[in-house]
Amino acid sequence: MKSTVSAIVQITTLTVFCSSVLLAQMPATPEEQVALTQKYQELSEPGPEHLKLAELAGNWTFQNKVWMSPTDTTSVVVDGQAEAKMVLGGRFLELKSSSSYMGMPYEELLMIGFDRRSSEYTTVRFDNMGTYCVATQGPTDKATGLIVMEGKDIDPVEGIALKFKNICDIKSKDQFTFSVIFTDSVMSQGTGNFKMVEIVYNRVK
Repeated sequence: MKSTVSAIVQITTLTVFCSSVLLAQMPATPEEQVALTQKYQELSEPGPEHLKLAELAGNWTFQNKVWMSPTDTTSVVVDGQAEAKMVLGGRFLELKSSSSYMGMPYEELLMIGFDRRSSEYTTVRFDNMGTYCVATQGPTDKATGLIVMEGKDIDPVEGIALKFKNICDIKSKDQFTFSVIFTDSVMSQGTGNFKMVEIVYNRVK
């Protein structure tokens, strides 16, 4: 009982402390409060980057090339279909893909967004070959125009920490590519960079 009371007191104290900090940071004048509210509203609305993503809405065919190791000179080639649409008020591009990999049906759900707080693109990927999601985040490379997003993953069997980059190249409204490049020493086998996946999407006209 004593420990429970102590825990309640600690939580209450922390809540009061956090509330005091937030109140201390609140604007002092009505004008400043209006400006702050407008800033929050601005950051919550879709921007030009989201309009760029919206141009990718529609039906696509794709060819997925997969290299099993950094030393492979040939790749496994998989063809499939995808449907893309903007969701949540134009804030995210939902890309649903279906294909067959090694004789098994493969489905993937990829959510692509742009975080106006950090000015970085974001992805979250789900598929029917795992019970987890993988996320990446990163900016547009000013020199190349490529969207370069970094992420981390854990091998589901061996528990090894993996690092990778998702690179999105929007060539036009009718074609874009998505690549996965591993940068950790395990997957790259000491080569530094191992491009394991390259997907080329072409719009269905």
